[in-house]
Amino acid sequence: MRHPRGVTDVSSCGPWAVIAGGSEGTGAAFADQLAADVQVPGTGEDA
Repeated sequence: MRHPRGVTDVSSCGPWAVIAGGSEGTGAAFADQLAADVQVPGTGEDA
């Protein structure tokens, strides 16, 4: 993936993503793939 400012190491950009056009087409498919790789740690007693 290429960053707009020419940065290719996006690991230093933080744990977030903005997906333009994420509601349909290729953007939606990309958003679905990212959402499939989300891990949410439990904070309650049942976690």
